[in-house]
Amino acid sequence: MKNVYFYPNSKRLNDVVVNPYIEDMMFVLSKNYRIINAGNPSNSGIIQFFVYLRRTDFLVLNWIEDLPDKKFGRLQVYALILQLMILKMLNKKIVWVLHNKLSHYPGNRELKNRLQMKLAKWSDFILTHTEEGLNYLQFFYPEFKAKVLVVQHPVKENIVRMDSKPAYDVIIWGSLLRYKGIHKFLKYLYEQKLEDDLKFL
Repeated sequence: MKNVYFYPNSKRLNDVVVNPYIEDMMFVLSKNYRIINAGNPSNSGIIQFFVYLRRTDFLVLNWIEDLPDKKFGRLQVYALILQLMILKMLNKKIVWVLHNKLSHYPGNRELKNRLQMKLAKWSDFILTHTEEGLNYLQFFYPEFKAKVLVVQHPVKENIVRMDSKPAYDVIIWGSLLRYKGIHKFLKYLYEQKLEDDLKFL
């Protein structure tokens, strides 16, 4: 069984209610791969990967475009670039999961763009869960389109059954963060007196 190092697996993530994506993705991957850092969440960001580098067959990177905004972000970016170079020399695989076309945080834009270019170039696989992500990658990085895979969003259980009436009208996926505009959607429902017409998960 091949070894996967999964980023991020943060100690902070285990202390608060978070987007279930990380747990779901690790669950799906663990059916065919060994997640070598699953039981050892980190508070040192991507720096922890140095400990696992030689044992890793696949490095899976999520939301890595936000790395420059983390604590010691610039240092972490340079550490990641060094790690990617070592992985390429060792013929290990790099998997970049493109969640967002751009970081939701406006700072460090130039460094984020350079990091994204290196990821597009050095990744062996670029995963996205949407056709929009595929279109973005094909437009900005057409020379790397052969690496791009559109894969189903991971879930531990199917919450929609096709043979029955849906239990929910609206499913809000992930963390309730301000940039997603959920508060505007809910305000609209209340203004239109529609809040009792829909069932939410």
